[in-house]
Parts: sequence; structure tokens; C-alpha cells
Amino acid sequence: MATSEQRKNFQTVDQSDLPNGRKGKHHPLVFKVLNDLETLSEGRAIKIPLSDFPGSVAEIRSAINRATTKRDIQVATSSDDEFFYVWKPAADRS
Repeated sequence: MATSEQRKNFQTVDQSDLPNGRKGKHHPLVFKVLNDLETLSEGRAIKIPLSDFPGSVAEIRSAINRATTKRDIQVATSSDDEFFYVWKPAADRS
């Protein structure tokens, strides 16, 4: 083994062996939201029980924002004591 390899604190791997993308704890829920958004009618919102959340409302809102921004999908969100809502804002018709 080369001297420089002996001094390493951690193992190394080829970059080609690294996973692509990030699938955190919110991935399943965000995936379902994105699928439902594809066929969501104008004037309708997705209603998700907060009990389905694997984290806080702020964490889910951030995860959905990251995913929709990456796909160039505009959404709005809201929540109350029981549900989290996601919808596509109405298109500007001016």
C-alpha cells in the first residue's frame, strides 16, 4: 500500500460507484405529491393528513419546494391543524 493511502482516516471509493440523487425520509411522500400534481385539476388542492408526515410541516414544505423547483413546477402550500395542502396556482391570464 502506498504511504499516502496508509495515512487516510477513511476508506475511499470510485466516484462511479456513488449513488446519484438523494432519497431522504421524505422521498416517498414527495414522490406521491409529484405524481398527484401531474393530474391535478385547476382549482383543486392535494389534501395530506399531517399524521402521514415523517417530519415537521416545515421539513415537508422544504422537500416539496426542492423537488418542484428542480422540475420547474410552481406550487403553493398551506396547512391547518390536521392537513397540509398543495396546489398549482392559477395561471396568470392577463
